[in-house]
Amino acid sequence: MVKRLNPKYKRKVFPIIEKRDGDICFFCVMMFVPQVAKWNRTYHHLNKNTEDNRPENLVFAHEECNRLCEDKSDWQIRSTKKLLENEKYHQYVESDEEIKAHNDEDKDTNVEIDTNELYLKLSLNELNERLVGTVEKPPAHESINFKNLCMDISYLVNEEVAHGSPITASRAIETLCSSKGDFEKFKEKGGKWRIKKRKK
Repeated sequence: MVKRLNPKYKRKVFPIIEKRDGDICFFCVMMFVPQVAKWNRTYHHLNKNTEDNRPENLVFAHEECNRLCEDKSDWQIRSTKKLLENEKYHQYVESDEEIKAHNDEDKDTNVEIDTNELYLKLSLNELNERLVGTVEKPPAHESINFKNLCMDISYLVNEEVAHGSPITASRAIETLCSSKGDFEKFKEKGGKWRIKKRKK
């Protein structure tokens, strides 16, 4: 059993966890925001044993969600169930050689972080331009269609790095529409989701 979750070991297990769960928080299912400490990525131990660093016992979580888990019994139950699922999954885990090839040291992790930052940056730019505006150029809309914005952001990211995902775009936009963000997501009468500037 690996007792230290050091940077070298994190590089080794990162692609395993990402392939199994995606690069999102296990608890709130939102993407990570490296610029904001509480929304940064950390490794959560499903059985609370910080010396049990098997990939089966690790999931990605926000710093804040990792802390809040201690007071949420439903999250603790989810953690227990997830550990059992992971132990079944990891009966078929990749060999060390495949992990090394997939990991390519720090490169993949850095690319993932850079791409997440790009989604957030472009999403924020579009939201500000369309819903906030400037003194010279007032906002064009009071609210915008959520799905259409996801597709637009996906297109813009694709223009930058040659691959864009509406799903990842939606996570970036929803992050910016969190309770602490400047925007909010709401459902209109027809059942479609829209976004508007949050009233302070």
